[in-house]
Parts: sequence; C-alpha cells; structure tokens
Amino acid sequence: MTKLTIRLKGGAGSGNFGHKGRPGEVGGSLPRGSSASASDNTSDIMDPNEIVRDARSSLKLLSRNTATWAARDSIMLLANKYLGTDYMSLGGEEGKITARRLAGQLLSLSNADILKMYEDDYSTVMHGDMFRSR
Repeated sequence: MTKLTIRLKGGAGSGNFGHKGRPGEVGGSLPRGSSASASDNTSDIMDPNEIVRDARSSLKLLSRNTATWAARDSIMLLANKYLGTDYMSLGGEEGKITARRLAGQLLSLSNADILKMYEDDYSTVMHGDMFRSR
C-alpha cells in the first residue's frame, strides 16, 4: 500500500505551533516580530485523510446552507469546474434545489478528486467552514 503525503507551503511565519493556517495565506501563531526560518515552511505535513474529511465536511455545510448566496455561489463554482456544469446563477427556490443536488454530486467524487479540488480551490472548498457553529 502506498502512503500519500502532502506538504503545504505557506509564507514565512505561517502555520507554526501546530496551527495549520491556510495554504498560501498570511497567518500562524508566531509572536509579533518573530519569523520562521525558510526550512520551517514545509514542516507541517497534513494527513490526506484529514484533508478529505475536512473538505467533505465543508461541502456538507455548504449543501445545508443553500438559502445563502455565498453557499450557492461556492457550490456553483466548484460544480462548473469539477462536474463540467455551466451554471451562471443558482437563484430562487430552484437554485437552492439545484445547489443541493450539485453538492451531493461533489461529495460523491473520489478522494483523489477531493484532494485535487482542495489543492486547487482551497478557499472555495473550505467556504463551508463559515457556516460551522462556533
């Protein structure tokens, strides 16, 4: 069995102290004025199973919140790219139903496709996190 590992690289100072951060975005937990060495940028290796679990969870949250334009737009963008659909808008009650159907189709993609989607479109995939109860 082959083990798949993914290295996520961020800018200097991102992703420290066990904080995953957001790939390619400024962030992390270093005190102000501190910076990580360049060699630290690839020290965080995320488990692909964790990535898939997080991405699927976020997509489920999007599918449950299709009453919002933000959720429908995220689903539409992902569906157009990964399912080959060609939607310009998902407005009205029909748009909510279509968005839920498309989210279900996105969730049925293979783990490899979900990983690719996460790598290429992180902020859109993880947009569902904004709907998570805090």
